[in-house]
Amino acid sequence: MGILAIFAFVVIGSAQDVYLGSFFVIYDPIFVAAITFLIALFVLQAGFYLFSRDSLRTIILHKSTLFWFNLVTAMNWISFFIALKYLEPGIVGAVAFSVGPSMVLIYERYILLDKKRVKVSNWVSSFGIILSGIFLGTLSVSGGSGIVRGDFIMILLALGLALLSGIGMTINTYIAKELSNSNLSSKTITAFRFPLLVFIASVWSLINGSIYSSIQLNFVISTLIVGVVGIVLPMTLIQFGIKYARPKVTSIVLSLTPAVTFAFEAFDQRIAFSFASMLGIVFCCMFSVLGLLTKEPA
Repeated sequence: MGILAIFAFVVIGSAQDVYLGSFFVIYDPIFVAAITFLIALFVLQAGFYLFSRDSLRTIILHKSTLFWFNLVTAMNWISFFIALKYLEPGIVGAVAFSVGPSMVLIYERYILLDKKRVKVSNWVSSFGIILSGIFLGTLSVSGGSGIVRGDFIMILLALGLALLSGIGMTINTYIAKELSNSNLSSKTITAFRFPLLVFIASVWSLINGSIYSSIQLNFVISTLIVGVVGIVLPMTLIQFGIKYARPKVTSIVLSLTPAVTFAFEAFDQRIAFSFASMLGIVFCCMFSVLGLLTKEPA
């Protein structure tokens, strides 16, 4: 059941990414983030007050760590949403879910001089992923991906934001582990990870005026669905999956996310099939799986 839950998480998340890519053609991604995560925050906070055993006093004791957790989470999601507006969703997924973590591995080893033993296959995996990411980035800039856009600067910015999102996701795993080691429950950690994201996205939307131009019935219905089905449900599934599946199996299934996202692109008429994109995404996933299969237990 755990593996099924993780796979369902991947499928729902991938379908959402493709949907949001087309949705952001019409609506501002930062305002969408404000509304969808406000909905998610409301549901998760309700779950915390109804079911969590952690007290508010305990949460206050960890306010500093929770602040950084919130800040990095806001960076992750806002960067990811903006990247989806300008890039092929499968490429965003490949850069965020594969290249970002590989960059963190190299940073830890060569910048922080972490002396822990790493297999040669892990280095092959990391550099293979990065080369695949560079290939996909070149495709996006040159117009060879499934989405052809002429704004060179925005494409470069979107690639940088996708990479930033992936690095932030990896950093957040360390922060979440620290919070978990402090005996905070997963329900509590999840319930208190989005307030700053909602605040930043809402203030930005007020400043640029998107909050006034986007309120329509279709927008409200769509963001409600994304908030509940695209955020709250996947988070519930991944928590269940992590609890009941082995960590390595969980990581391998999650590493297939870019490939599943690419498959869902077939349902989006604005995205043309690109064999080169498929090749780059498949190589990203293959190198990710290679690294995970040969990784030594922690």
